[in-house]
Amino acid sequence: MKNQFSNQAEILQMLNKSVKIRQEQQETAAPKAEEPSPTQDEKQPEAKAMVGLNGIRVDSDGQMSKTRYFEMLDFDQDKYMDVVFTEEEAKSISMSLRHLSTGINAAVPLTCAGSACPFANSCPYVEINKPPIGRPCLVENQLIKYWTRQFIEEFDVDGTSITEIQLVSELAEFNIYELRVTKYLAEKHQTLMQDVVTSVDNTGEVIENQEISRAFDLKERIKRNRMKVLEALMATRKERVKVTAEQNRGQSTASKLTEMREKLEEYLGDISKQKAVDAEVIEDEKS
Repeated sequence: MKNQFSNQAEILQMLNKSVKIRQEQQETAAPKAEEPSPTQDEKQPEAKAMVGLNGIRVDSDGQMSKTRYFEMLDFDQDKYMDVVFTEEEAKSISMSLRHLSTGINAAVPLTCAGSACPFANSCPYVEINKPPIGRPCLVENQLIKYWTRQFIEEFDVDGTSITEIQLVSELAEFNIYELRVTKYLAEKHQTLMQDVVTSVDNTGEVIENQEISRAFDLKERIKRNRMKVLEALMATRKERVKVTAEQNRGQSTASKLTEMREKLEEYLGDISKQKAVDAEVIEDEKS
């Protein structure tokens, strides 16, 4: 079934023109070789569906449909009308955009370098000789997601609050950084000390002194920054409790006023229902 759009002809013309230009550029760049003229039995390459940044997919037979590959993008479509992709390219770009849109810590994990990774000795994937080389580290990727979920549950984070989500994402990020430094200390500076070159004597001999490991200092700095984030997160908690208390107090006051008003109306209603009674006033006898 064909989907109808107000600008079908323009979009189809744009996509066809873009494909034609791309083919011409490829033919110009590649050296031309004499080829035998194709026979009727030879099959022509199958035309692929094309997808524009506006999400409209055009099949080889001209049928158009709406996709959700680029629904997260907010841009001026008129400026990018000539940008089109194959469906495979659109899927790849869409997955990358969704991955990055999950938060800033999506870019935190190291890129796997296999046995060349500085932390390869503690990697379970390198140990079994199946590291995902060239892709985000599976260990750090899993840990950062786990810690983010844990922080969200522990601090009862409001999922609609960008500020709170940002704060817990930073906490998980600091955990990853501290983990890296801890692994480095365990392998390089087990005594938490390091040799530092202080000078060179007249004979060219290097003079070294031992100082506190700079990696250990870095770990302390990471902890301090994490405490600042925790304080900011707790401040948002206190502010939320304060607002909730004020709302409850306001609701309590309103409830009491409503109750008093209802009792007053009930009392006035009882009075209005009372009838006057004829009675004789008897004066006290004077003694």
